[in-house]
Amino acid sequence: MSKTVTLRINENLYDKLKEHAKNENRTLSNFIETATLRYIEQIEFEADDEMEEINNDIPSWVDSKNDKKVPYTEEELNCLVENYINDWQDLPVWNNLVNKVGKEKAKSILKEGLKNHSNIDCLLSEINDNLN
Repeated sequence: MSKTVTLRINENLYDKLKEHAKNENRTLSNFIETATLRYIEQIEFEADDEMEEINNDIPSWVDSKNDKKVPYTEEELNCLVENYINDWQDLPVWNNLVNKVGKEKAKSILKEGLKNHSNIDCLLSEINDNLN
């Protein structure tokens, strides 16, 4: 259902709107409505386009639905493993794992765990559960 709107604009704008409406063989009212719809479509499209661009700039591994896809290189994984081992050398869960499977196998388990977990506490919990 159409609505009637009273609009107050300055004379220069009125003249420009009239001229553009005439060039497009439209009534002034139809031109204003069409121009407004085009403007709205454009800003909505730009907003969607900007959102898509923003989403494309975010690495996929940040998205929680990709929680199991940690994008570490082999070198980064090796560095992380060594750092965790240094931090965990006094933790019972780490020492129990090393005693049960040996240091190299424990490193391998940790490395595989880092590939599959974004939350290190969950990984530690899983290792602990598997030891018991």
